[in-house]
Amino acid sequence: MLLQLFLSLLALLVAIGDIAALAMLLSWQESTAAQPDHRYRLLTTVVPGVGALLLLLLGLLFGLFILWSPAGAAWAAQV
Repeated sequence: MLLQLFLSLLALLVAIGDIAALAMLLSWQESTAAQPDHRYRLLTTVVPGVGALLLLLLGLLFGLFILWSPAGAAWAAQV
């Protein structure tokens, strides 16, 4: 039980950092002045970065669902 709580708090901290990184990435993309740079940043950095960060959030959510399932304590003990 204590391990589940610790892993949940760790996942919460990672999720908060992930959301902060998403906000920073989206505001960085908007800070460019020229239109060609705006589109270049969007296609080369922002879209792949946002996709990776959202995938990390989805993985954290899935991991928490598994962790707090009825068999989650046995799974956490194996990790």
